Amino acid sequence: MFSALARKQKKDSLFSVSLASFENKKLKNMSKSDNMSARGGSASGEKNKLTFFLAAIALIILVGVGLTLVKSGGIEKAGIKKEDTLLKNEVKEFTIDAFRFGHNPNTVTIKKGGRVRLNINNTDTKHGIRIPDLGISGNESLEFVADKSGEFNWYCNNYCGGGHSQMQGKLIIE
Repeated sequence: MFSALARKQKKDSLFSVSLASFENKKLKNMSKSDNMSARGGSASGEKNKLTFFLAAIALIILVGVGLTLVKSGGIEKAGIKKEDTLLKNEVKEFTIDAFRFGHNPNTVTIKKGGRVRLNINNTDTKHGIRIPDLGISGNESLEFVADKSGEFNWYCNNYCGGGHSQMQGKLIIE
């Protein structure tokens, strides 16, 4: 009878040690998950990493497609002209010879929306060009954005003699 009682006590003590051990492990695991939750949690961190990774992949794909279109001429095939894709600050230049009492060329045709520079080569005296309808003038050059369509007369900007009033030219913006 003594041995049966001793075995039962031993069995009860093993059970209580096992139960205590199990509860300690459970408490440790709970405190770890509480700490992780306080720092943003592993599930949340994994989700953020995944989102960042997918965004990076999408960006790489978009850049690759863009480079492929540019290299293969796909942009032009899609109906977008090279002129339309030029940088806004690219300037289309024209040189106009100004002499007593005329200009060469005396007509310049440009596309609407582009940035333009008219360089004035004063061959005998200072002439310059004035385009009143666009509100611009200059003695050496004129730089502007061709934002209005139409035909605009230009005139000599500085008195240069008896034929000064006949010094005219035309700017056509299409």
